[in-house]
Amino acid sequence: MKKYLKFLSPILSLIIGGLIYILFRENHIVLNIYIRKGYILDLSNIIAQSNIKKDLLFDVIVNSLPGGLWAYSLLRTMGLIWDKDQFTKYYFFSLLAFMIIIIPEILQYFNLVQGVFDIKDMIVYFTFSLTALIFNNRGKQHGEQEKKHI
Repeated sequence: MKKYLKFLSPILSLIIGGLIYILFRENHIVLNIYIRKGYILDLSNIIAQSNIKKDLLFDVIVNSLPGGLWAYSLLRTMGLIWDKDQFTKYYFFSLLAFMIIIIPEILQYFNLVQGVFDIKDMIVYFTFSLTALIFNNRGKQHGEQEKKHI
């Protein structure tokens, strides 16, 4: 059981990011179309009509945090399932995953893809990706210490 608890943070990151995305984002998002049609409980309108102050913090939480949480979840999961003996490959593929996460933002900056570049997104992606790498590195070092004691 304890072995599976380490997967709790990536799973919670996915769930929290998804809930923020569904409950607080605009109604033209595909999931919110289903919500408006009554397929899912219509909480988005309740929240949208509330008096939540829409300031910078709210903007970061609603628009940037879900992507950061999903980046964390991806990189953290990769670190948890990757073989400890192949840690160099893990870093290579983690860097590749991070590049795939940020390339759309960079392309938006140069107007090569549809969307609006947002530096807050880049900061959040970097912060959450780095957090996952730090946790994974600590986990790998802890695993190596356990091998030495055996």
